[in-house]
Amino acid sequence: WRELLHQLEVLPFFYYALFVIYVAVAYFAILNVVTGIFVETTLQVAQVDREDIISEEMRNKEVYMRKAHQIFVDMDRDGSNTLTLEELREAVKDKHVTAYLNALELDFTDVKTLFVLLDPE
Repeated sequence: WRELLHQLEVLPFFYYALFVIYVAVAYFAILNVVTGIFVETTLQVAQVDREDIISEEMRNKEVYMRKAHQIFVDMDRDGSNTLTLEELREAVKDKHVTAYLNALELDFTDVKTLFVLLDPE
């Protein structure tokens, strides 16, 4: 830049100042473009992260539902694909079943209420 500015010293100051302003505007324009690229990339990554979080939550919910379904299938002692109140009471007496239900964050302190909530018929 010095050589170019040195060449402009023979001209009136106006041209010297105009060149300096031109270089400054061009410099800030380039910085603005680079900043825009970084911001756009960051927004795209944030969008992908949001979609990943939603997908992960959906997968976790599916796994949870499969585990909950399996525990109720295991409680069905006679294999009738229905869970009676008596089968539920017997299953809740088993410490392993209770521990598994607690691991799924299901609290079954009142078996009768649970049964009514699960099967309103």
